[in-house]
Order: sequence, then C-alpha cells, then structure tokens
Amino acid sequence: MLTRLEIDSELYLSVLDQNDAAALALYLNEKEIYDRTLQIPFPYSEADAHWFIAHCEQLQQAHGHVINWAIRLKTGELIGGIGFHCKNTVTPIAHRDEVGYWVAKPYWNKGIMSRVLPVVCAYGRDVRGLRRIEAPIYAWNIGSEKVLLKSGFRQEGYLCKSYFKNNTFHDAKIFALIY
Repeated sequence: MLTRLEIDSELYLSVLDQNDAAALALYLNEKEIYDRTLQIPFPYSEADAHWFIAHCEQLQQAHGHVINWAIRLKTGELIGGIGFHCKNTVTPIAHRDEVGYWVAKPYWNKGIMSRVLPVVCAYGRDVRGLRRIEAPIYAWNIGSEKVLLKSGFRQEGYLCKSYFKNNTFHDAKIFALIY
C-alpha cells in the first residue's frame, strides 16, 4: 500500500500517526482555519486530533488505501492536511468523491496547496479510480478558489445557503475536476 507521495524537493505527503496529534492541535486551533472549513472544530484539542487520526486509520483499513494525507516539509514537520471525504462511496471504490484540505497559517500564500492538490487528485484517479473530484468551498473563500482553478478544477455552480455554521447560512461554490 502506498503510504508516501513525493510532491517536490520541499514537500511530501504521508499517513497521519498518533505522534502528529500535538502538531494538529497547534495548527488547527486557529480561528481562520475553522472559519474556512466545515467540519474542523474550534477550539481544536489534542483529543480532537487523536480522534481524527484514529478515524483516518479506520478509513484506510476499510478502503485498502490512504484516504487522508499529512502534508509535510522535507524535515517531516506536519504543516497541513488533505484528503477525501468518502461522501459518495457505497463501496470502497466509487467514481466520485469530495476533496478537502488545509494548510497551517504560517504557510499560507506560499503555493503549497497548488503543488499538493494536483498530486492528490492524480492519486484519486490512479489508485481510487475516481473520475470526478468535487470541491465545495464557501463563496467568499477566494484563496481556495484560486488553488482550485490553478489545479484544473472548474466552477460548476453557486449554492445559495448551502452551509449552516455558527447560526448563519453561507453560500458556496462547487468546483469539480473531471477525468
């Protein structure tokens, strides 16, 4: 089973393990990351990190391949995460899925996700057999929109009041990459 993906000389992807809990708690305990994501809690604790890591291990066992990746510097430091949500899978293999990602705030605006996302999408195509990868984002998240467009995704729609978070409805844009 493939458990490491090389991005370039500065970055690679690997599976999460329980030793990553402190880094996850440090970086995900950031209000601006919480604001841009739907399922990451705030505040984010080490208990949340341990739960998520165990959840990722369960998904990997159930599907027979990695679903969620840690984004790491060449030193091994965890600086982000990316993975599939398994929203459209009745069986371990399906033709479409949804991708989600985050990068630690000190690493924003460095082109990291624009280098990582295409590699993970190719993995989804080649290993998981995906032919459609969806990426819904909050309509105001211009940074994520730029990453998606640069990675070959195309906007397919605008979803009014698609998400409900913090007692407020939020509009979204849906992007997709088709193989």
